[in-house]
Amino acid sequence: MRLGILKPGTARVAPVSGFSIIIPTYNRAELLRMALESVHHLYLPRSWEAEILVIDNNSSDHTAAVVREARQGPIPVRRILEMKQNASHARNRGASEASFEHLVYLDDDELVDEGWLEAYAAVQAALHPDCVVGPVEPWFEQVPPKWMTATILDSVTSSYSWKGQQQMLLPPARAHEIPGGNFGVLRSVVFEVGGFHPAMSVGEDFEFGGRLVLFGKRVAYSPDCRIRHFINRQKLSVVGLRARFKGWGATQRALMQLRGDSFPAKGQLRLLLRLVRFFLRGVRYRFQNKKGHALECTLEAERIFGLLFKRPPRQLIDVPAILPRRDGTE
Repeated sequence: MRLGILKPGTARVAPVSGFSIIIPTYNRAELLRMALESVHHLYLPRSWEAEILVIDNNSSDHTAAVVREARQGPIPVRRILEMKQNASHARNRGASEASFEHLVYLDDDELVDEGWLEAYAAVQAALHPDCVVGPVEPWFEQVPPKWMTATILDSVTSSYSWKGQQQMLLPPARAHEIPGGNFGVLRSVVFEVGGFHPAMSVGEDFEFGGRLVLFGKRVAYSPDCRIRHFINRQKLSVVGLRARFKGWGATQRALMQLRGDSFPAKGQLRLLLRLVRFFLRGVRYRFQNKKGHALECTLEAERIFGLLFKRPPRQLIDVPAILPRRDGTE
């Protein structure tokens, strides 16, 4: 079995003294502006170095202007144009362009806690992990409707990212739970496990986490590596939620393939019957005007549909290498 999404380089583990902060972005210039402002407020001891790499996934808005303005801050900022669109291509490009061994992956719609880097360094000193994750706090554009159930809200607020008030090494059963916009990882490890899979448009963070586990890497949690994540109206819409759950089902299928789990016909038939039951239950709840419960059933049916029918690429594991590039840098 060969993983070659990124070609391994010669990077080696180094003490925490420098960070490459990687922010993929696409047509969200004003949110990016706020994200960059929060990154510039990170506490950075004089003995540490840092850089911000904005991976512009071919934006058509004023992203370039926002990045130029951000260069007035205390941390050097580079804008790197990545023409191949999706988060995996952007994250891989960031790893290829990074100057430091310690990579911090954030999203363009987040505010990062000013003590994030300190917390990461503390976990590295105590537990020596290959990857560090932290909690994600929701930041709603609008108050969620009252009928929306806790189960539905959990699906958009990354509730899985909250793992208590103590730093810890995560067990293999949970170590794959990588919040794509809030983690740090060794650059050499990103290359060793093959980077982010470009064939996955959703769930690429959990799939990457699955390969960390497969390679025996150590994933740690720090409650102080926290961020606030913007939840817009689209993410709370029925259309957005249905797409998210269907994508989650496809991600589960990809993780099964990665682990080599069997998926016998009997198991698929049971899931198909479960899908039908949830669909019919949702219809009944709609007639009873129980909107939240009806949507829960619809979303579970979408998840099962994604698991059954949205099969991952046949070449999920054995893929051609994508070489590091250093063109398109501003």
